[in-house]
Amino acid sequence: RSQHRDALKLCTTRLLQRCGTVHDSLRLNWRGKGLDAADAVTVGMLFRARALPTLQELHLDSNPLGDEGMSAMAAGITPGALRCLTTLVCIDNQLADGALGALAAAIGRGGLPALTTLHLSRNRIGDAGARALAAGCPKLRALNIAGAARVTEAGLCALALAVATSSAW
Repeated sequence: RSQHRDALKLCTTRLLQRCGTVHDSLRLNWRGKGLDAADAVTVGMLFRARALPTLQELHLDSNPLGDEGMSAMAAGITPGALRCLTTLVCIDNQLADGALGALAAAIGRGGLPALTTLHLSRNRIGDAGARALAAGCPKLRALNIAGAARVTEAGLCALALAVATSSAW
């Protein structure tokens, strides 16, 4: 019951949407809603509970999630939880390598089987995050890491090798 209360509070106070509307959405734009690591635990619970069965596109940009928040969300991305999600937008979420490692692990264990587009620009991604994406996201066709000044030639080479060896690209 407490999880249901947390989800209801998140929907009505932060997201300003009815829970039924969220459940039936194909596209959710949660850009700039002030979602933080604590809210991300509830979002991860929604993922794990398969409360977004038809969701194809999720915009989380401009929320201060950080590594802790993305890791909490990624923990809820279990096989089948977001089976229709093709596009994930996480621009300017204060994400670094730890967050990308958690996200890539969730994808690698079958959590986002349809994901083809990932936007991660304006975050603090480095080589470790680039390598995690290269290893854990074989189906990506579009990846945006613009502004990832910490990614060096080594990280770019890992991504390029993944592109060259992936059938999705």
